[in-house]
Amino acid sequence: MFLLGGPFGTPTFDGTSRLVYRGMAKATQALRPLAPGVPVQLPVEPDSAPLVRFDFDTRRLDTLGLLKVTRVDTKVSQGNSGALSIVMTINPVPVVDDWAMLNDGSVAFVRGRDYHIDWLGRDGEWRSTPPVSFPWERFTDERRRAVLDSAERAVQRDRERAAAMVGAVASGGDAATRPGLPGKSLAPTIQLTPASELPDYVPAFVSGAARGDAEGRLWVRTSATLNGGAVYDVFDRAGLLIDRIAVPPNRYIAGFAVGVVFMGVLDRDEARLELARIRP
Repeated sequence: MFLLGGPFGTPTFDGTSRLVYRGMAKATQALRPLAPGVPVQLPVEPDSAPLVRFDFDTRRLDTLGLLKVTRVDTKVSQGNSGALSIVMTINPVPVVDDWAMLNDGSVAFVRGRDYHIDWLGRDGEWRSTPPVSFPWERFTDERRRAVLDSAERAVQRDRERAAAMVGAVASGGDAATRPGLPGKSLAPTIQLTPASELPDYVPAFVSGAARGDAEGRLWVRTSATLNGGAVYDVFDRAGLLIDRIAVPPNRYIAGFAVGVVFMGVLDRDEARLELARIRP
């Protein structure tokens, strides 16, 4: 699934045909056997993941660096009747890192905590650029409540869609029952991180925000908006912020060619691509 792109970054090849993509770190402890009335000790999900590079000639996989990622806290328990209960706690506004490869084979690690960039050159040398001057927006109590309310509505819509799909395919009994496991339903309960545990400031970006263009620049879709459209920070090869570009509403950058940008457009009834020239 990490080769699909999207929130995991855009998988790509470096200049020597090696595949670079975000992987998944191993859990830190083993699963404990099921026992009635005793919570299941799941493997601890790490809050970081490796960016890896695969060489098809040597079949070697190596790690380029680590990225801070969102972590879902999952708890499972089994009642005396044998039924399983799964509770997943999700943070709707996590502070994460992102990454992108530039056309010269160097890799940008965009750090979410203070919005700076660590650069890994093709020669293996690391360098860092200072934190970006960004209009940080404080996460007020009012905004926290609004975010959690919006996230709860989205979770409820997902519950309703899942229930509808289960109802459509079920021929009797509980369609979420999995053969070989005791109990009935395995449908998880989704809950959100408490407001007190949300960050003090709105994160500068979310996962999948960074892209490299065809001319060696780095684009980062930020959390800032202008007239309802997303704002992208653009960095040159030296890591300097050279531009801030606002795109029209409901548009996201899908890719680049020399001198042009392709934008995905989400309308009410369709999705399409638009092409725009990048100003010199």
